[in-house]
Amino acid sequence: FLSDGAPKESPQAIVTKLRQSVKGKLFSIAVECPVNSPEEQILTQMATITEGHFTRVEQSEALVQAFLTIVQQISHYRSHSPQEEILSFRAQAGEVLAVAYDARPEVDLQPALQKPLDRYTAKLPGEQVELVRIPLDQPTDITLKIVGKLSAKAHAGKVFRADLPRTEMKVETRDGQVPSGGLNLKAKIVSPKTGQPLAPHQHPKTEAQFDVIDQRTKKVLSSQMARRNPDTNELEALVSIPDEPGKTLILRMRSTVTTPEGHEYDADTQQTVKVMPTTVMTAQPVQLKHRGLIGRFQQKVQLSSPGTPLQNVAIQWENDAPKGLTVVASPLKNSQVELEFHPSQPGSYKGALLVTATAKYPVKPLRLPYEFELIRPKGLNFPAGKTLSWGPVLANSGVQRYTFSLPTLDQTPLEYQLIEGDLTNGQTVIAVKAKAARILTSAKLPGDVVLNATFGNLPADTYSTELTFQSVNDPGRKWKIPLSVTVSEPLKIDTKQLPDQLSPGEIQNFELVLENLSHAPLPQMTVQSAKVQSVPG
Repeated sequence: FLSDGAPKESPQAIVTKLRQSVKGKLFSIAVECPVNSPEEQILTQMATITEGHFTRVEQSEALVQAFLTIVQQISHYRSHSPQEEILSFRAQAGEVLAVAYDARPEVDLQPALQKPLDRYTAKLPGEQVELVRIPLDQPTDITLKIVGKLSAKAHAGKVFRADLPRTEMKVETRDGQVPSGGLNLKAKIVSPKTGQPLAPHQHPKTEAQFDVIDQRTKKVLSSQMARRNPDTNELEALVSIPDEPGKTLILRMRSTVTTPEGHEYDADTQQTVKVMPTTVMTAQPVQLKHRGLIGRFQQKVQLSSPGTPLQNVAIQWENDAPKGLTVVASPLKNSQVELEFHPSQPGSYKGALLVTATAKYPVKPLRLPYEFELIRPKGLNFPAGKTLSWGPVLANSGVQRYTFSLPTLDQTPLEYQLIEGDLTNGQTVIAVKAKAARILTSAKLPGDVVLNATFGNLPADTYSTELTFQSVNDPGRKWKIPLSVTVSEPLKIDTKQLPDQLSPGEIQNFELVLENLSHAPLPQMTVQSAKVQSVPG
């Protein structure tokens, strides 16, 4: 499409008609079109929504180059800019185009064609351009030479071939728009005959460079050499799109194939795009602040964006996660997200969170500063040298309970948990468990610790341990207090009807009473021996 004047219809009518009638890519050229004029704006929009390209030119040679670039792109030609005036190809097949400025390209073919070549001449202001088209149905040796020079500036133009591997650029756009930030550009390498992807060994010397160009200034804003993806065999590069919504850019892929003769053949693929509008996200509060004892704490954040709902909200640290602090974010509900912070050590924390989200248009990440001061609690207050005494416990007495208060120096109620506390006499272990997983205690209202242990068939002895408590708020701190328990035999023996005096040789019967004080039966009990010892007097 070559524009030669201002549009007569409204831009909306043109776009509507374009969407209905044009199914492919639209390439347009505007000659001497004023910058930022209505003509430029509508032609740019027509190119972006069809994934085509718009070019504005001022000079005649630029017009020729623009046409050749479009022809090259839609017909999948590759071009070579010869430095010499004579150029030779061997066993060339397919179509070849040659261009000369203020001169005539002379063509020698072996074997010769049976029909004359197609030649096109354009007389432009200040110079003459001639193009020759060479259609080849069979492998043919070609020699190109520049003759008939009309001026001192006469020179050979580009030579185009259609038999070399071609690269097809893929750009993911939304109605011709791309998001700001990093944009992944891809290109697949295909056969010029079948259009099917080629394996790496079939195009070992194919390279590509992706450029982001400011359409107005023609300045290259970002440029990256493509790398081959071994999984997809595609060429890929991550380019940077400026954060300037509405800005018109040219995405250009310049790929190069080196022939066995050492000639480099380029192919330019260009696509005009616009930078998407960005959705601005705001937060209340604008900064998170908290000061208090170390422990889990919550912060609620209200997120909003003008005119569009937010989705897929994610929270992460702006930089590396601070040591000793983690964060868990709840799903977005009623435009609010709740952040729960889990500190593992006291101290000052200062930095920022990065909030990301999705919406109709790309959402600009939000930086949310935070400043936290977490103070270490004073902790438990066990008297020095004190040992807790469970008291005497009978063996085989079953589950027994022991309760004591957990003293602390902190006025604020804090949680603690028992992490060690099994009793032992060095050989036998009695498992001890706290009834509650966590004990809440404060200086004004000390919490009770209830210990449970099962006393079975144990040797009578003293069992001891060091009860170890850990702060839930400050897991790195631990407190220990000794605990002991005396386990005694459960059997009580009493005698009845035993006289005060016995005569020599006299047989006396008496009753021995055995009492089991425990909760467990004592089966098969026998008296192994009975001994009477005489005492003087």
